[in-house]
Amino acid sequence: MILATNRDLDEAVRAGTLRPDFYDRFRTLALRLLPLRERSWDIPILVEHFRRHYERKHRKRTLGFTPEALRTLASFSWPGNVRDLARACALFVIHAQPGAPIDLALIQRCLPEILQESPNPKAGPLLWADLSFRDATRQFERELLLARLERHGGSVKAARESLELSKATFHRYMKGLGVSAGGSRTEDLIAERCSSRLTVIQAQDR
Repeated sequence: MILATNRDLDEAVRAGTLRPDFYDRFRTLALRLLPLRERSWDIPILVEHFRRHYERKHRKRTLGFTPEALRTLASFSWPGNVRDLARACALFVIHAQPGAPIDLALIQRCLPEILQESPNPKAGPLLWADLSFRDATRQFERELLLARLERHGGSVKAARESLELSKATFHRYMKGLGVSAGGSRTEDLIAERCSSRLTVIQAQDR
């Protein structure tokens, strides 16, 4: 028998919602798994597993995930954990064209929230594994500026104040990191962030 729960069972026993004698029957064999956001290195492996599973189920072959799509999925926090990831992979396979890759455009059509969320900080080592310290720092700063501008609807003033930077310093960062003040619409900022992630991939592939 296999039992699974997302509750803290020790707390449930203390609260009286779980019988201690029942808990004692299986607690010695309990396994505690970290949430997916804490183990982003597992995401590429799981994504490939579920892609192949749903390709067999729906009798459809794709070219798999593009590198930028895979890194975008790895940088998402996946609040629903593995079940959430499996559901997403099912959607991607169902909506993909046979013989075509699963790319950022398909992710945007199926689950736009994946591209809109700020990258999971825990995924940093996975996303920037082969970058120099200077390039990784620069990439993080650019992602941070774009995410903060997106959060504040493109308002430079609001984004600057939320980061507690002076006007001169904020504009110096924008200029140095190649962030355009003109691209204030949310869609433009999302596109900028996708481009930013693609830059990381290209830098690693050089």
